[in-house]
Amino acid sequence: MQSIKSKVVVAGISIVLLTGVSSGIGLWTSMAMDASLHRSDRASQAVRDASTADMMHDAIRGDVLTSLVPTSGESDTSAELQGHISTLRSSIASARQLTTDPASQKALDDLNTPLANYADSAEQLIALAQFDPAAATNDLPAFTAAFAELEVSLESCLLYTSPSPRDV
Repeated sequence: MQSIKSKVVVAGISIVLLTGVSSGIGLWTSMAMDASLHRSDRASQAVRDASTADMMHDAIRGDVLTSLVPTSGESDTSAELQGHISTLRSSIASARQLTTDPASQKALDDLNTPLANYADSAEQLIALAQFDPAAATNDLPAFTAAFAELEVSLESCLLYTSPSPRDV
């Protein structure tokens, strides 16, 4: 009987050990998945912010072009422009806070100068269009150049902030 009893004890201990190891592996896997999900969520939000910034970039161009078209009613293009610039800046700032890798951070930091140039150009052109639409039309190529410069920089950011399969 002693040998059967010892076999039962060994089997019980083995089952307890196997259950403990399985639980540990399950807990470790759960924690690793949670961390991956958190990184994926941050990366997705950064991409959404970068995409919003790209849309605001286009909206600002729309504001400028709208200011060059004569309208019969009152239009507050300047207020719309300020809202779009604010959203563009806050989207870039949010994406910058969410990114952790140096390449993405550098790409987002490199947006500061083209963004300032673009916003200034848009504000100046809209202000000029209120008083001298012909002069504003003549200044449109400089604005278009600022638009293109920021567009190239934004495309670079979208590439760097997009999660790759190895990141997820």
